[in-house]
Amino acid sequence: RNLILSVDYEAPQVYELVLEVSRIPGEAKSVYLTRVKEHGSRKAKILKCADRISNMIALGFATDMAFIERYTAETLKYVLPVAGEVDKNMYYELKDLVESRRQFLHDRNHIQKGNSV
Repeated sequence: RNLILSVDYEAPQVYELVLEVSRIPGEAKSVYLTRVKEHGSRKAKILKCADRISNMIALGFATDMAFIERYTAETLKYVLPVAGEVDKNMYYELKDLVESRRQFLHDRNHIQKGNSV
């Protein structure tokens, strides 16, 4: 069976977008997020926000409290301002996700303190 692969005319732009939102090896995450925030194209910013929304939803299944706290703080500092710039619906969704993850951390901490007394 012959398989013919074709690349559409948008492939170079997709490739450039992927590179734009990819972390450079050895690049600190804060540097990467600042780079996208300050120098990313509109499409890169929208893609970064969509990816973060997906990851923040998946964070509801995480059990590492330190990771949840760090990732939520990162979202608040770097990604939420980008969402506010590019799409108000993404902004409100990320804002709600940040608030729900913070509430989860607060509740979890409160429960743990109650059980250790």
